[in-house]
Amino acid sequence: AGCSSEPKVSELSAQSDPQVEIDRLDTGMKRAIGNQVDILSPDNFAQAKRARDDAMASRADNGKQGKVLHQISLAWAYLERANGVAAVANQILPGPIDARRDAIAAQADSLFRKETDSIDNDLRQVTKRIEKNDTSVSDDKKISLEANYRDIEMKALKQTYLGEAQQTLKMATDEGAEKLTPETLSWATTRILSAESTVEKNRHSIAVLTQASTDAKESANRLLKMVRDAKGSKSMRPEDFAKKVESNEKAEAQSDKNLTQASTDLALSQGRLANATARN
Repeated sequence: AGCSSEPKVSELSAQSDPQVEIDRLDTGMKRAIGNQVDILSPDNFAQAKRARDDAMASRADNGKQGKVLHQISLAWAYLERANGVAAVANQILPGPIDARRDAIAAQADSLFRKETDSIDNDLRQVTKRIEKNDTSVSDDKKISLEANYRDIEMKALKQTYLGEAQQTLKMATDEGAEKLTPETLSWATTRILSAESTVEKNRHSIAVLTQASTDAKESANRLLKMVRDAKGSKSMRPEDFAKKVESNEKAEAQSDKNLTQASTDLALSQGRLANATARN
């Protein structure tokens, strides 16, 4: 599966439609990227992309169809070789490859691009050797790569599910939570830390992660509101004043809920009465 020489090319039929073949090649390359082939056989994949780009350039310059089709065929040959190397890499590096897949699924490559690129470069150094038929990879290197991808995955998950809550917590602290509402600050901080622990222990359960995110955001939002309400205190302890405001708001919300339920019950009763009258 090495890449020391140009692969054997199976030429496309001279009657092939170049655009159809380019579209088919693009589909194959996208599928390969989804299978991480661009990382697991980087040089072969790069050669495939280069041949594909050459085909596009020749077509744009109205080059001979035979030349365009040859470049497409060459791209396929390199892509097939890349897929073969990737299959070998999957046997040698299952841990790092699975960890990278999870990191990409967590959007680590977009949230922390530089860090993810750095780990990818480390992996490429290994897979480039595999392309040259050197399959000797130390256990320490495998463990290190997997751990680095798992770390960046977790960092991305925390940013996605807890980032908003942590930002709100910082805003509340900047606005004086430590002085105005220390009890609520301690409560919210504990809740957010608990949510963080939940994320760490359930990284692949979307339902659990979503609930942890909701809990963290609700805690941080309550703290921020308490801080801002506490600033309106004139004669009592700021946090006590904020809690009184919160209590009054809850009572008002419950009253509104009771009125809504009473209206609903009345409408249902009137409906049942109307139906009974109509039947009689």
